[in-house]
Amino acid sequence: MSEVLRELIHQAYIEHLYVQAAADAERLRNDPAERAEMQAVAEDMDDQRACKDRSTSPP
Repeated sequence: MSEVLRELIHQAYIEHLYVQAAADAERLRNDPAERAEMQAVAEDMDDQRACKDRSTSPP
């Protein structure tokens, strides 16, 4: 297979992945269950940071 053909196939594959990723991101942004899960994760991370900050701050 020529290098040019290999590069064209690779470029088409990469473009397909970007289109798929954009569609997945849009679907996730608009899914109420996904939004609720992302919010729960963000809150959990905030709680963990707050606990870490309290444990590392001087008395």
